[in-house]
Amino acid sequence: MSATTSATRAWKNFPRYMMLAMSLVVAVNARFIYIAVQTFPGAATNDDFDTSNRYDAILRLAQAQDALRWTENVQVQSGAPVMDLSGPDRHALHGAHVTAQARRPLGPNMQTPLAFNEATPGHYVAGTTLPLPGQWDVMLNIDQGGHTVHVTRRVLVSN
Repeated sequence: MSATTSATRAWKNFPRYMMLAMSLVVAVNARFIYIAVQTFPGAATNDDFDTSNRYDAILRLAQAQDALRWTENVQVQSGAPVMDLSGPDRHALHGAHVTAQARRPLGPNMQTPLAFNEATPGHYVAGTTLPLPGQWDVMLNIDQGGHTVHVTRRVLVSN
């Protein structure tokens, strides 16, 4: 009888342990949901169907940009984005009109408009510094010689 009694006592608290374990799982999942919702950058769009209808035009534009064989090297110096722009022969492309928008891919949804000025031939410096350290996506619009290129480059701003 004592073996049955000890086995009964061991199983007596089993439902409590299960409730405790499930409560822990629910608490961890709730925390993950909260973090996901708070850090969502809000980049979802409602025009996916329209974009898919003109996908061939988007592909042609991308092929035209690739045919130019421009190289855009974007870095951050003293908190401000800088870009070196060169053509297919690796010579500097000067006289380009460059505008951009920097957007944080993680964390608070922040957008910073940027206007680049040509410091030396092919070397463009943004007149605005990026306000927070971390990763930024710099979406560039480059107009030069009747050609337009739209590219995105990721940069890292350090403290």
